[in-house]
Amino acid sequence: MDMCLYFNNVTLGYANRTIIKDFSAKLTVNSLIAIIGDNGSGKSTLLKAIAGLIKPISGKIVKPMKSRIAYLAQQCEIDRTFPINVETLIKTGLWSFCGLLKNQRSYQDKIKNALEIVGLTELANRSLDTLSSGQLQRALFARIIVQDSDIILLDEPFNGVDLNTQKDLLALITHWQKQGRTVLIALHDPLIVQEHFPKTIQINKQCAFYRETTPLLTPSDHHSMPFFIPSFSPNNSSKQYFPINDSKQIGS
Repeated sequence: MDMCLYFNNVTLGYANRTIIKDFSAKLTVNSLIAIIGDNGSGKSTLLKAIAGLIKPISGKIVKPMKSRIAYLAQQCEIDRTFPINVETLIKTGLWSFCGLLKNQRSYQDKIKNALEIVGLTELANRSLDTLSSGQLQRALFARIIVQDSDIILLDEPFNGVDLNTQKDLLALITHWQKQGRTVLIALHDPLIVQEHFPKTIQINKQCAFYRETTPLLTPSDHHSMPFFIPSFSPNNSSKQYFPINDSKQIGS
């Protein structure tokens, strides 16, 4: 398969602190990849490096030429008080290829379609500070839809959202993968990882490993375990993935 991202001995960190050291991997297109690890292990740092928001201390991250990357930060980093409504937020996803000052009227059908997909058509004129966490996350996913990106980076997108929203967003992520896009997502829930993401980047004590995901914990084990320590077995043939129905309207 074609390569999507290539990490060549990448070391990431801030000032004098190393977060991830000498990470090398080749990620193929059309992949669903979960990034797992303890809080502060470097999941967000890795996503920001791929997005180009921070530079590696050493090594290289090679991306396909002319590829579009969509990056969604953790919701706690979103300013809800910014005086815009849902539709205007979605329009910001067009800036990278249509510009801030150009006429966006020709993209109105794309915006309308994105609102419909995430189930927010009736909330298009609502201000951000009136939205629930789940509604805001749907709006942010709609912004990703209009970007038409090849690589999608999601940082803990299910934090603070209800189960129905989580299910709908997972369905949309699966749909993106079926369209040939590559999705990398930072997660902390092992059950979501093993059920929906065939590939995993595990980060532990500055080391990052890219592997196949294997069944890790049963639901009863998960609730009794204080943290998640994964093990990998690329040749394990017993792993199971639970498909999500692929539909255009995910808000219903």
